[in-house]
Amino acid sequence: MMLPGTAYLKIGVAVAIAGGLAVSHLTVYNYGKKVERTRQLERSVEVLRDRLEVDDAIVNMDDRALCIELGGLPDECASIGM
Repeated sequence: MMLPGTAYLKIGVAVAIAGGLAVSHLTVYNYGKKVERTRQLERSVEVLRDRLEVDDAIVNMDDRALCIELGGLPDECASIGM
């Protein structure tokens, strides 16, 4: 039994629409994934820069300044490093 010509046309249109939707969804999904990956990498770079600034500040501190920075009172930290 053969289908009429319009049935083939309708099936073809349905397949084309489904294929177009699949391609568009995959494209948008991959774009979103790329954007999020870029955001994560940018945030990682920010965190590393902040950490390097903190590391530089700590390395340049003497024992007394480090003690005070960690919450020690000046009187408590006075005897450190002498």
